[in-house]
Amino acid sequence: MDVLSEVLKVVELQGALFYNGEFSAPWSVRAASSHARLDDLADYLSTALDQLVHAGADFAFIAANTPHLVFDELQRRSPIPLLSIVRATTNHAKALGLARSPAR
Repeated sequence: MDVLSEVLKVVELQGALFYNGEFSAPWSVRAASSHARLDDLADYLSTALDQLVHAGADFAFIAANTPHLVFDELQRRSPIPLLSIVRATTNHAKALGLARSPAR
């Protein structure tokens, strides 16, 4: 079962708001992005989180990989709890006894 399904088993939602960002130059981020671009991404996503809070969200989750580059900063700025699919998946994999395969 996927992590989101597990979360939804214990959370009672009365509504949902999904924020979808489609990034293109100059807002796109690559793994080798500069610090300034990551700051821009954090600012952009932090503004989106503020909108979610204003709409009444009690928590938010980051479901895409790229925003996890700034997850810790977003969590620091956010007035509501943030769930990370990367951390949740890692914890679940460890609980199942899974590990990375050795480098080839």
